[in-house]
Amino acid sequence: MQAPNHTSIALTILALAGLSGAAIAKTGGSSLRIDVLPLKAGMYVSSGQDCRFPANAGIRWYDGKGLNGSATHDCRSKIVKRLGDAYVIDQNCIDAPSVGGPRSSERQIITVRSPRRFSLKIGRDSTEYGYCEPGGHLPAPGEAAR
Repeated sequence: MQAPNHTSIALTILALAGLSGAAIAKTGGSSLRIDVLPLKAGMYVSSGQDCRFPANAGIRWYDGKGLNGSATHDCRSKIVKRLGDAYVIDQNCIDAPSVGGPRSSERQIITVRSPRRFSLKIGRDSTEYGYCEPGGHLPAPGEAAR
């Protein structure tokens, strides 16, 4: 009988964990949980923005790890609490559009309306965002449930 392939087993476990909305990574003998939101990866713009020409302040990019803005990168979201469709997260980002810059953390509330729409609340300010298709248009409200 052939010995089990541990790499294949680990990849299968990671794939199954990803289907459940969380991934588990093995690091130095301990497990590390990486929280993810049930959003489609890609570019989002605030309501009223055109996907082809959005203002920098109205852009968010979800990469499956965090919600980056036009002036931040390498963002990592940690889910603190879930209340229905609302996720209280601590987001940690590098405060610079590309290389370098200091890291900062911020508490946010993200309410997922669908895999393509969410609201982002920081402090008292709340903004709605919609996913931008690669072709450059925001999905119509009827498309939001896909």
